[in-house]
Amino acid sequence: MSSSSMVARTATHSPLSRPTFAAAASSSFDEAERSVGISAFVSPNTPGFAAVSKARYSDFVVHEVDVEGNIARLESLEDNLKETEVAEEEKSNTDTDKNTVDGDDMSKKRSVEDSTLALEQSSVKKLKTEGDACGNGTNTANKEADKMSNDDKLSEAEKELTKLVGEEAAKGAIKMLRLWEGEIGDEKVEKNFTLPFIDDKDKRRSIHQLIRSDLLVPFALADTVEKKVRIWHKRFEKEMPNYGHFPRRGDGRGRGGQGRENRQAKWPSDRPNYLRFVLYKENIDTGTAVKELSRMLRSGKGGRHGRGGRGGAGRGRGGRNDSATINYAGMKDKRGVTAQFCTVYRGTPGDLLKINGIPSSQGSGCGGTSTRGAALIKVGHFSYVGDSMGLGSLGGNRFDIVLRNAWVDESKNGERIEATKAALEQAARTFQENGFINYFGMQRFGRYYDTHITGREVIKGNFEEVVSIIMRPKGDENDRYTDARRRWENRFNGIDMNDEKAVLEAEKKCAQSVLRDLGRFMNCEASLMNSLSRRPRDYKRAFQSIAKNMRSMFVHGFQSYLWNCAASHRIEAGGHEHVMVGDLVLVEDKSLLEGGSGTSGLKGKTVKVLTEEDVKGGQY
Repeated sequence: MSSSSMVARTATHSPLSRPTFAAAASSSFDEAERSVGISAFVSPNTPGFAAVSKARYSDFVVHEVDVEGNIARLESLEDNLKETEVAEEEKSNTDTDKNTVDGDDMSKKRSVEDSTLALEQSSVKKLKTEGDACGNGTNTANKEADKMSNDDKLSEAEKELTKLVGEEAAKGAIKMLRLWEGEIGDEKVEKNFTLPFIDDKDKRRSIHQLIRSDLLVPFALADTVEKKVRIWHKRFEKEMPNYGHFPRRGDGRGRGGQGRENRQAKWPSDRPNYLRFVLYKENIDTGTAVKELSRMLRSGKGGRHGRGGRGGAGRGRGGRNDSATINYAGMKDKRGVTAQFCTVYRGTPGDLLKINGIPSSQGSGCGGTSTRGAALIKVGHFSYVGDSMGLGSLGGNRFDIVLRNAWVDESKNGERIEATKAALEQAARTFQENGFINYFGMQRFGRYYDTHITGREVIKGNFEEVVSIIMRPKGDENDRYTDARRRWENRFNGIDMNDEKAVLEAEKKCAQSVLRDLGRFMNCEASLMNSLSRRPRDYKRAFQSIAKNMRSMFVHGFQSYLWNCAASHRIEAGGHEHVMVGDLVLVEDKSLLEGGSGTSGLKGKTVKVLTEEDVKGGQY
């Protein structure tokens, strides 16, 4: 620890063994840091200290900052765009109605979806409590409606509609629905019923919500024309002017519940293509949180699932123009409370707000502080933007970090407290005066500090060794996982390696066996075993089955290791106070707004190699 000016060590320990912990932590982490290329420090003579970081999730708080300096904060769970979208919907309905000549022309112009749920994505009620959002109120009413006969549903709906538009209009609308349901006579009836002019936007919204409730959703659809709500019987949905404009709840057509045309449904021409929102999470990493959101979007909208990635490719499965793909600028820690900006292609707040209604106990992850051992995912603060998030498309991050149980030496309690306080104050001053070396920290190299080793073998093309490193036993896993990893290590015991058929069969059976014993979040291992259980000994193919962003992390880990080694060598060779011949100096760094590549990539950056003349003249 003496080599570091200000380093927080993450560790667990018993309060009864603090002196031993301090010494052991110092030695253990110094060795771990050297293994990833960290061996030089700005202030090597400043005493270091041991401390516990992330003891609680709330000890590590991260707020992403975008390129314009906006800080990602989730301050509301409401749909802040609903007024805008209601106006767009009504304008769209009016414009479409003006373009309608007669029934034949109308049916020719229809596309693929029903406009009655135009407000579904914009009329989400405020979530007062997590419990209210997760099963009370509307859900209870829907369950009661499920038990009612069609006649009872229509009767109850008439009572509710009367409260909104009066008895006469309500009776006329419900009568129209009953006639088309064949419950009363063969009287000639119109295909829709137009309610009186309603200037109150909230009242129109309430009518649409009633139409979408379980009381009327089996029978009715609705649209709005010049502030008049029209109620249609469902059999005439394809004759509605805006048929195809908005997704319809419960559409089961096509792969994943939605046909190709539906995925290409109309989008308001004056609305940007991407919905930006703040993703707030506790005790879950960004990749897993995005996977949960994508799964929800996939089930709700029927789109094909694209892996949430840092930017996405924009083409093919998982590309950024997939309506179930969430794009983001960078990964945020699992063990922490984080807020970051994300984008989804042609999404609406209503698509995403459903996640706020899922109880934390049903989420992914474990061990949260405010959620009794579960992960927490919430979204909000929506806006439409012209482009998606991508790797490095941020200005930075703001951190609030708490260090606990700081420890300097093994003195008696009173002396130890004073010594620790003095060491922390000195470290803080040194940090402020001298800065720090911008090393890649330990988390870049994975929990077991072997990500860079795996990346090195990937670059060498030694995929059998890659699989071996990922699958080898880890030090602190439970017996079930350790046993599974050891079975994999010993899969060829007693097998004649010259007998190719026996070797393939042994690996296939072992992979199948190990796969059954892997944990829920052992995604890399599961991908490898799943692939090798079908194509044994094809290690390159197995590695390629791992999610792309995770495969990249291995190579990035090795790049980070090389940077750390180079930075350590530079400080050891020439110190940190003066530049040297051959140093690389960043002389221009354009932001994303100025046409640069932000925190990632070389676009907009100009680097100069210092010559002896530059150093002597101070020109850099």
